[in-house]
Amino acid sequence: EQNQYLVKSDTSFVDVINTNAIVHSSLNSNGNRSNLSFTIPSNTVSWAYWIGVGQESKKAYQKDIQSMSSIGSNFVGGINPLAGVLLGVLPSLTKSNTGENVHYYVIADYDNAVKFMAGQQFLQLKNADVVSDYGIMKGRSNQKLYIGMYNDNTTREIEVNVKITAMVVKNQYQIRTDKVPVITNKRKPFIEE
Repeated sequence: EQNQYLVKSDTSFVDVINTNAIVHSSLNSNGNRSNLSFTIPSNTVSWAYWIGVGQESKKAYQKDIQSMSSIGSNFVGGINPLAGVLLGVLPSLTKSNTGENVHYYVIADYDNAVKFMAGQQFLQLKNADVVSDYGIMKGRSNQKLYIGMYNDNTTREIEVNVKITAMVVKNQYQIRTDKVPVITNKRKPFIEE
């Protein structure tokens, strides 16, 4: 009989987003909301994001890069702290509490992203009001998601750095033919001596 067996499993880390976004102040004519869209790669098991505002949060992230590089260069994710968090080799990332804040939302679909931009009620997967933050999310392969950002500052725009890394696992299978024993029962009379 033919059976499928897992031959090999390859884990890799894909940088989905590494960008800076300007979120204007509430008095700006462009409005104080911004959206980033991204698509989770195929075969994603989990993904991690990091969001930080300004230079202080970037310095905190640089400390995490140094912590990751001290683990060793043979690590499968290189010196990406988000890969370290996904694998559990870094227990947490450094959070900064100094500087400007951002309200961020992880949004699961286009319709809710539009509602967020219009200031209407919308559904979200996660949200926080932070200077910097990170999180781990499960799966959602091939799904387009959004990061909504809201600036509550009246006159000052903020620069928000967003990083997203996906842990992708590709399994390779092989079909093998196995011999299956055939068991037949026979009845024989029992003769007592």
